[in-house]
Amino acid sequence: MRNAVLSAWDTIGEAIAEVVPVELYLRAYCMIESTPALLAVHLRRSTETEETIARIIAAREGLDVDEDPRPRIAVAAFSGVMRVTGQMWGRGTDQSLEAIRALTEEYLDHLGPALAPHWRDRGRER
Repeated sequence: MRNAVLSAWDTIGEAIAEVVPVELYLRAYCMIESTPALLAVHLRRSTETEETIARIIAAREGLDVDEDPRPRIAVAAFSGVMRVTGQMWGRGTDQSLEAIRALTEEYLDHLGPALAPHWRDRGRER
């Protein structure tokens, strides 16, 4: 999932620009994040997408997603990182595609350590 999303960030600017100016897309994203009704619809759609991705992963791994929670848990953790990334990017001063790609990569790098045991102790080592 990490590789897929980072690869997508490498070309998303071009894809967006074919439909709308990138700046307009970025402003719309910020508007969705700051408008409760739009955010609710966005989160509902995200939940549906998470379920689809979890089912794809389960099928690839030969798992029954209704019996084994791991695909849903992995997708939920990944999606949570993506939501936090979007929120922090939206609050920042650099709202470029390059900035959100860099932030995405940085935050995804924290996913493994955040799920490791004794994360409070590891945080003090930094």
